[in-house]
Amino acid sequence: MESIFVHEEAMKAQLALLVINFFSWRSDINQWLHSEDSETSLRKMLQYAPCTPIH
Repeated sequence: MESIFVHEEAMKAQLALLVINFFSWRSDINQWLHSEDSETSLRKMLQYAPCTPIH
């Protein structure tokens, strides 16, 4: 796989925008995460970006 360089400040800005976007859609995201519709999408996402839930 080819490496892609991304400027640190650009990544920080992108992450900040994601946080703002997710926060504004929080209730919709929460509903989707707990629905049957999310199962396939989440499985695909976790294939590429595994994570550990924090509760």
